[in-house]
Amino acid sequence: MIGREDKKAGIKEGTFDNISIARYSVPSHWDIGKIYKRLMNPLKIY
Repeated sequence: MIGREDKKAGIKEGTFDNISIARYSVPSHWDIGKIYKRLMNPLKIY
C-alpha cells in the first residue's frame, strides 16, 4: 500500500531486496563492535 508521502516522492510499489543482490555480506553487530574496539583502543586516555 502506497502512502501519500510515497506518492509525493514518486516511489513506486515493488519488492526491494538489497541484501540478496549485495556483493559483500552484511557485517554482524559483533563484527562492527570488533572494528570499533580496534579503532578506539589507540585513543584511550588513562
